[in-house]
Amino acid sequence: MDKACVNYQSDSIKFVHPAKFMLIRIILLNLIVFIFLSGTNSVAQSCDPVRYIDPIFDVTATYGIEYQSARPYGSFFNQGYDLDIYEPEGDTLSHRPVIVFQYGGGYLIGDKLFPPAPTYCPMWAELGYVCVSINY
Repeated sequence: MDKACVNYQSDSIKFVHPAKFMLIRIILLNLIVFIFLSGTNSVAQSCDPVRYIDPIFDVTATYGIEYQSARPYGSFFNQGYDLDIYEPEGDTLSHRPVIVFQYGGGYLIGDKLFPPAPTYCPMWAELGYVCVSINY
């Protein structure tokens, strides 16, 4: 018998076609991702309110706190500038994020009490942020 015509086939080693191997890898990867996401999704679907996303606080507003006195451009006299602070009532955190709201007007017109500040600032405070609306 000629050695060139002998069919060498091992019973212990079976080769997988590359396309089949790639399909198995994709299925396993999808399975791992599914298991990971299904574990985190149960936390996301809880009915408990989430700070900074759901309105869970009442609001305490402090108006007219003077923070500086300066002479506006073109004026001979100093003018006091004040701010309003909107805080979540009953919040126990000592360090909270702050949103500073500045109205538009090009430094010429406007006031901290003009819309939309009276709407936005209490809304952010209900979520857990501290909001400061300033005159400048």
